[in-house]
Amino acid sequence: MAMGRHIQFLFVSAWALLLWAQCASTLRFTRGDFPESFAFGAGTAAYQYEGAAAEDGRSPSIWDTFAHSERNIFGGTGDIASDGYHKYKEDVKLMSEIGLEAYRFTISWSRLIPGGRGAVNPKGIQINAVLYHMDLPQILEKEYGGWAAQKGVIGLNIYTMWLYPFTYSAEDIKATERAKAFLYGWILHPLVFGDYPETMRKIAGSRLPSFSSYESELVTNAFDFIGLNHYTSSYTSNHPNRIEGQLHDFTADLATLFRGTKDAPPTAMILAGKMVDPHGLELILEYFKEKYGNLTFYIQENGYGGSDGTLNDLERIGYLTKYIASILKAIRNGADVRGYSVWSFVDLYEIFGGFKTHYGLVAVDFDTDERRRLPRRSAHWYSDFLKNNAAIESGCDGGTASCYVDARKAMRRTVGGDRVGLMPHRERAVGSTGVVPGGSRNTEVLRCGKRTGAAACEASGVVSQCFSKLVSASGSATNGGGLKLGYYSSSCPRAEDIVSEQVSQLYHKHGNTAVSWLRALFHDCMVGSCDASLLLDTTGTVVSEKASPRSFGMRNFKYIDAIKSALELECPGTVSCADVLALAARDGAAILGGPRHVAMRTGRMDSLASHRADVERDVPNHNDTVSSVLSRFAAAGVDGAEAVVALLGAHSVGRVHCSNLVARLYPSVDAAMDRAYGGYLRGRCPKAEYGEEEDERDVAYARNDRVTPMVLDNVYYMNLMARRGLLLVDQRLADDPRTAPFVEKMAADNDYFHERFAAALLKLSENNPLGDDEGEVRRDCRFVNKA
Repeated sequence: MAMGRHIQFLFVSAWALLLWAQCASTLRFTRGDFPESFAFGAGTAAYQYEGAAAEDGRSPSIWDTFAHSERNIFGGTGDIASDGYHKYKEDVKLMSEIGLEAYRFTISWSRLIPGGRGAVNPKGIQINAVLYHMDLPQILEKEYGGWAAQKGVIGLNIYTMWLYPFTYSAEDIKATERAKAFLYGWILHPLVFGDYPETMRKIAGSRLPSFSSYESELVTNAFDFIGLNHYTSSYTSNHPNRIEGQLHDFTADLATLFRGTKDAPPTAMILAGKMVDPHGLELILEYFKEKYGNLTFYIQENGYGGSDGTLNDLERIGYLTKYIASILKAIRNGADVRGYSVWSFVDLYEIFGGFKTHYGLVAVDFDTDERRRLPRRSAHWYSDFLKNNAAIESGCDGGTASCYVDARKAMRRTVGGDRVGLMPHRERAVGSTGVVPGGSRNTEVLRCGKRTGAAACEASGVVSQCFSKLVSASGSATNGGGLKLGYYSSSCPRAEDIVSEQVSQLYHKHGNTAVSWLRALFHDCMVGSCDASLLLDTTGTVVSEKASPRSFGMRNFKYIDAIKSALELECPGTVSCADVLALAARDGAAILGGPRHVAMRTGRMDSLASHRADVERDVPNHNDTVSSVLSRFAAAGVDGAEAVVALLGAHSVGRVHCSNLVARLYPSVDAAMDRAYGGYLRGRCPKAEYGEEEDERDVAYARNDRVTPMVLDNVYYMNLMARRGLLLVDQRLADDPRTAPFVEKMAADNDYFHERFAAALLKLSENNPLGDDEGEVRRDCRFVNKA
């Protein structure tokens, strides 16, 4: 649906202007950014939703038996639940009003088979049916002993968590991989490869059934998609001595301890964690793609369970924003995800929490016989996103709304001639997570970090998390080199917006451009100054830095030209090429999943000459020692091992040409490299005869990071801890006592990595800026201006 927009013009202080500039880099997306065939919905499950446990011939299921037993520590049963069996017509109407495109539900086997049945009129809503959801008829449990005797499977759904090693010891890393094999490989491996994972075979031995060749062929690829239930991540560690001796159950075979948070006590039980980690969903999708090929996925459960049942469920909006954004990033990184269902459509009877945990977009009053439905704020938010193509925006704190004010106080004003009002009986959030309603709606949502959000927060007297973070991160608005925030606010007000728009468009069209821009900024700033000298082409009087062997493999300079051309159309001769490089790198890092709020100062000048003769001296090489790397970066204004380790984390994305790897692979694999990884790299970079001259035109390459190759994250450091560093200079970071502690710390904490990467990137980007009398603003980034 086409969207109309109110434009808001607000007068704010210089302080608010500073805040806008520092919080301008946000992830903003609409329903239209997802594939047209992608289906957004919400879900329920039969026993948790229907009630009517003894009606129409339904027989007890194993869940009935559990809920009525002493083992049910949460109390309550699904005898009535949300009473969906009687209220389904009301609920289908609610689905339509919200704008759901899909409804994920389950069919109660114990209701269907004994003869009870009823049609659900979806009114155009796509149905995703799950035929079994923990409600096996009790009579079959008694007669056959459960699923062990059943033949055939219809549909497939896996409960997933991303698993992080608790430490980066070899034991914990192995335990994490073992847990993935037992939790996910147990199900997926036979369906893709026709047998159980080798790890399980070695540990469980003859206790695992064997597949005949016929059975193996029968189950291989016998599915169309994989459904994922995903809520959180967990930390895993080795459970010593549990894989020795006689093993008799799954837990003992697994020999792994789990922690729902870094500080939680360990347990051998696999429990629902508390960690809000949308990046974990990206990682699990990448893991499956790497391990099993690019399978088709539907996210069938993902949601936030509050304990107070509030209608003003801002935490849920923040949670869903983060996870929906992570799905979009995963799709852009190549994952075949085709649908997403919020858990849950209405409040349900929950296996963990009974009626005390509330997941619903729509609240259910369980204290009333009629089970009254009340849409929460999240239902209206989701509706705006689906029906009005409203934009979701993850602001200063990465997706959690951080600046809330009473909308009636902050928003009742005349803006651009239109009255900005409120929907009846509904307050709206003002914060970094919000929606921009379509033209037919009469409510605007102000977002912290944008002009309207900053003004609203300021007007209300609220000091938001966003503001305090920015103040502590930025210091002053200018620096000693003359660079400052918002340098083009008067001369070219849309300059940074134009760069961001171009970066986004080029990335979505060409994919690898964001990696190229990061590398371009590194190479430019390391050589003398951040002055766009790298971009100069070879002419009669200039030898380009791009001709250096250290620049081998650099590309996509034409897209820098495209950004510059867009700026020249808007503001001729105003924005320097050096600033284009800096801003493109900042926005490229954000679009790759890196830090999103880097307060990049501008005002750089472009050099009048190339520094080709200095490239080999200043730019680190792939086999440098740690001392050499630290020295080179210190010369570029980046002091300290922590900052250097953070900047080299850029090697988490992109790829390396085999010409930089063969010395580690031939005639034998480098002793500092994991042997299995070395074998994989030999397959990527074959060499017919060691010692022959390497052809630099060779285009064979290996990914810096096989797990998340296009995500700027801390998997790079995890790889170093596991001795899977691609370049020798990378692996040395994990071994040198000056840098190893920071490698370990960043491996354990992605947020810490992003924080230090952002700070180090700013330092590098401000290396020795030229004064007005030392440079120029080039009209064409490839050539100095003609006199």
